[in-house]
Amino acid sequence: MLAVRVDRTGKEGWRMRPFGHLLTAALSTGRVVGRTALRACLLAATILVAVRIVQFALGHWALWPAVPGVA
Repeated sequence: MLAVRVDRTGKEGWRMRPFGHLLTAALSTGRVVGRTALRACLLAATILVAVRIVQFALGHWALWPAVPGVA
């Protein structure tokens, strides 16, 4: 693997553009679908945690319902 040399002269004077001048990144369809899937998973996890908290508060804190005949 070749190492590429980067010219770092004047590094102390480098500045980032102001936020108002930066462009927004264009999102591809794949990234939009991926973000939507991650948000859906996060929403589902949040709902499940909220249900578990309510169950715990009401005293129904078993991990699964009791099945008759199963020890």
